[in-house]
Amino acid sequence: MSPRSQGALLVFVVLALLFGITAWLANVYHTERQSRAETYYRQADVLARAGRLGEAVEQYRAAISYAPDNAHYQLALALALTDLGRLQEAGSHLSEMHEADPANAWIDLLLARISAREGRIDDAVSEYHQAIYGLWPGDTGSDRIQAGFELVQLLEHTGRSGTALAELMALSEETPQDPTVQTRVAFLLLQHGSAPRASEMFLKVLESDPHNAAAALGCGEAAFAQGNYAAAENWLRKAVQWDHNNAEAATWLQETAEIRSLDPTLVTLSAAGRYERVLTLVSRTLDALQACAAPGSSAEIETLIPEAQDFLRNNRVHHEGDTPRAVELAEQLWQARKQVCGKAPKSQEPLDLMMAKVAK
Repeated sequence: MSPRSQGALLVFVVLALLFGITAWLANVYHTERQSRAETYYRQADVLARAGRLGEAVEQYRAAISYAPDNAHYQLALALALTDLGRLQEAGSHLSEMHEADPANAWIDLLLARISAREGRIDDAVSEYHQAIYGLWPGDTGSDRIQAGFELVQLLEHTGRSGTALAELMALSEETPQDPTVQTRVAFLLLQHGSAPRASEMFLKVLESDPHNAAAALGCGEAAFAQGNYAAAENWLRKAVQWDHNNAEAATWLQETAEIRSLDPTLVTLSAAGRYERVLTLVSRTLDALQACAAPGSSAEIETLIPEAQDFLRNNRVHHEGDTPRAVELAEQLWQARKQVCGKAPKSQEPLDLMMAKVAK
């Protein structure tokens, strides 16, 4: 090898060595920066969980200074700023992030929360929709559903119950195969007056979890809401059987059983049994009216009360034609009670529901 070739080789070796050292130093520098960023981020998380949000914000900023492209750190900072009430600062930070990553659902969710807190409800609804149908990094379905729950809650609190129900119906179609989430959606549907759809979802839960007491309670409440008290009682008994500590199911069961004990429309009753229940309705409605109506409330009531008392004294044994007159009398007493006293108290709800059914 000539001296010239040897010199060229030496230069190449030296350059390669220098390049390797530079790459190694760059990697060490990058690793050190990442390590520091992660340390600051973890410290910030500890502070945030302890409620020390102001200090957490500073630590998040320090983490971002070492890793400016880390979206996770940036989102954590925006969330802390939002929780602190520094909404304008958080919104500005998120808007910059949104320009760089417009499909990130987490950014849309935080923007929606800020809009909601600032009272910009239409903007919040739009941003929640973008979040729900956006891209969730590492999505398992739960984050998307939680955003849907937040949207429904916002609509409820702002008096948009009709829109809330529409969102719930859409949410029910997207619900993952998670009994807890499905049950939660179903109860919300029930609260918004969609008992049939709620019942479908509760039954779906019971297909995968046959002894789910919460779903049985939901089926009972849905049947109750639709006036099917026999089915309601059946499901509520199962809910109590599967969860002896379920006080809510026990209360519903007691009320349902009371309503069924008053029901004179059951096809299994004899004529005498039906009449006995109608007499009970007359007695109960009379007591309810007397409990709230002041003496001399009206000429109608002054006549109606003695008439009912006489009927109960003189018609204990069933005769043909007595049942229709007794039903009519019970309805008159109950209508008078509502006119004079207003809405029935909680203790009279079973009677109120049965009278509504009888009056149909």
